[in-house]
Amino acid sequence: MKKFLKELEGRSQYPILRRTGRTRRKEGGAKGEALVIQFNERTFSNPISESFFDFEKREKELSSFGIEVQVLSGTNPWVDAFPNADLALKFSKIHNDELSEIVEKSKGRFVGLATLPLLSPEYAAEELERSIEDLGLSGAIIGTNVKGRYISEKEFAPVFEKASKLGRNCFLFLHPSTPLGSESLKEFGLVRSLGYPFETTTCLVKMAYSGILDRFQDLKVLSAHLAGALPYLSGRVDAAWSNFLDSKGSLNESPIAKIKRVLYADTISYSGLSLRMASEFLGIERLLFGTDYPFEWGVDPAMKSVEKAFCEDELLKIYSENFSRLLPK
Repeated sequence: MKKFLKELEGRSQYPILRRTGRTRRKEGGAKGEALVIQFNERTFSNPISESFFDFEKREKELSSFGIEVQVLSGTNPWVDAFPNADLALKFSKIHNDELSEIVEKSKGRFVGLATLPLLSPEYAAEELERSIEDLGLSGAIIGTNVKGRYISEKEFAPVFEKASKLGRNCFLFLHPSTPLGSESLKEFGLVRSLGYPFETTTCLVKMAYSGILDRFQDLKVLSAHLAGALPYLSGRVDAAWSNFLDSKGSLNESPIAKIKRVLYADTISYSGLSLRMASEFLGIERLLFGTDYPFEWGVDPAMKSVEKAFCEDELLKIYSENFSRLLPK
């Protein structure tokens, strides 16, 4: 988002946009200066390429893969890195206003998900409503935790209440934040390969135990990364609930049953075996094609894994029909 990045570049305190002085190779072999968001003295974003904010370039890349419509959202850590809720709200509005303009100009090419100032759940609920009803966005992306507090905590209930009231016009895309306890996963990029999916898994189960999924039964939650490890671990989660008193919580039915009523998942796993398991766990009607674009995982591997796992009728659902089911117009 050009306006969002320009505002960040004008800041004198973290988070700020930095030009690193290092070069990165651009298309055609030319070199360009790398842009990053600096969150504090030691923490930086991944390099920001043109694909993050040049939507003409993005459209060409999508067309090369035969993708007609893409869902757009901000990236981790969204506005959670700001020092206070007022600044987070300011930058959320800048982001969402600009995203709304992009979606409108695209004439159906893009669908937008709001960024919310979750440092204040009350601000976040208000901004979600504005984004859906005034800006024409289709939902919001939310992180699994906000500065160390899982989104399942009671303080975040206003966000889920608002999303539930908005009903068929709104879904929440649950994406992992920096995993709690990630210090032990710094080697070998294990935060990326293991930490993020387990963070999502933990958050979803905590949402079931917290009562959010009972209180707000019209929620629609789309989970990143094939719902983490949940399809694989679902039996263990329910067996613990059935057999151990300290795993009962206050639930009158299994945590997995509650999660499955609201859950959709994208297909980012790169494993045909995992994709088949998830389709049996959730139902083929609850899977939507995902790519992690423009990050370096690659659209082509994501597409190949899906096309290896599913037949033509199933692919039609995953590539197209299921989004209409998630967000009917």
